[in-house]
Amino acid sequence: MAVFSPLHGVLALAVIAAGGLLYREIRRPAPPALPAPGTANALRGVHGWLAFLIGIFVLIAPGVTIARYAMAFDLAEAQQPALLAAAGWLSYKYAVWMVVAATALLSAAAGVGLARQRDPGVVRRAQVILWINGPVAGVFATVTIPLLLYGRAGADALFYAQLVTSMLGATIWTAYLSLSRRVRNTYFAAAAA
Repeated sequence: MAVFSPLHGVLALAVIAAGGLLYREIRRPAPPALPAPGTANALRGVHGWLAFLIGIFVLIAPGVTIARYAMAFDLAEAQQPALLAAAGWLSYKYAVWMVVAATALLSAAAGVGLARQRDPGVVRRAQVILWINGPVAGVFATVTIPLLLYGRAGADALFYAQLVTSMLGATIWTAYLSLSRRVRNTYFAAAAA
């Protein structure tokens, strides 16, 4: 039997909020048509690296995160079957799965927002979500949740390698969203027009 704490309630609210953001992005009307290629600012629209980033947000990041945690939990339970009966383990798993659900919904909302909207706010939101879903969620799932539930953190060498990798990825994509001519022409020029 799992022990539910206020942490689980807060995480459930985060999942609901992230789902609401995704729902809002899906329900927004489609953006106006872009000018035909070959006209001024031809390097615009959802193509190239921007389309790849949207694919990462919508499909790859949620899928990889879910698979990674599912495999990690399965491996831990196979190596230590006693975990299955431990209330603390189930509480930890529920909390982590809520973080995973929230980050998957946030990621999808960022991708859908970039695909469907043409205003600078969606770019800024995507940049923030890159950092929330990467390093912040990793620290929360590996350090903060164990500290709150058990009084100690679960960070190891693999965690630090994943943290550096997620920070590097978030830095690269944040720089792309900040410096790309395509992003500037698609979102910022459309807002100025």
